[in-house]
Amino acid sequence: MTANVIKINNNRLYPFEKGKVLSVHKEYFEVAVNNISIHAQKAFGCLIEPIEGDIVILADPDNQGFYILNVLEREKEKSLNINFDSDIMIKNKKGSITLASEENLNMISKNHNTISENSFEKTERSTIKAGDINISSKTANLSIGALTIVSDIINSIAKNVIGRFVSYMRKTETSDMIEASTMDRKSKGLYSLNSEYSIMVSKKDTKIDGEHIHMG
Repeated sequence: MTANVIKINNNRLYPFEKGKVLSVHKEYFEVAVNNISIHAQKAFGCLIEPIEGDIVILADPDNQGFYILNVLEREKEKSLNINFDSDIMIKNKKGSITLASEENLNMISKNHNTISENSFEKTERSTIKAGDINISSKTANLSIGALTIVSDIINSIAKNVIGRFVSYMRKTETSDMIEASTMDRKSKGLYSLNSEYSIMVSKKDTKIDGEHIHMG
């Protein structure tokens, strides 16, 4: 779209002008300069997205149309938007980069990638909500005061499982089934089996050995 060019001042090599944004359109900004309404484009280097009511500085270096170079003033209660028209990279070769906010820090994107040698996160409370979560790691160490897992189905597949507990209690409401090639249970103290009905079936041999055997 061709900008509505109105010459304001021809006495300078680069005629800078101060104006006020009257309205924002898809392809141009309507700006009032010296009581004259002109159409202006946003310069590539102008990161702040102008809005209605902004006081801006403009330039017409080639006499082909005005460009908004920067936003000089804005009402305090209005938000600030920084827009980029291409890919960007923020790089610090020597120091660090810090993002600080007194209230909320929101990151919204279609895809989010974080690559670092070391990562540290500290928060008083964290909530993660996702459709699917995939975690891949060589090793994982968890140190948790209390852990609660609520799930409809839990599937655990591992080559070896080793668990050590001070005390262990398991309660199953309906049925509890264990299938293994061999099973060995050892107890230093009492081993008690208590049920309303008990059935033990062995295809070959059944051995009961003890110093004293009481039945009945």
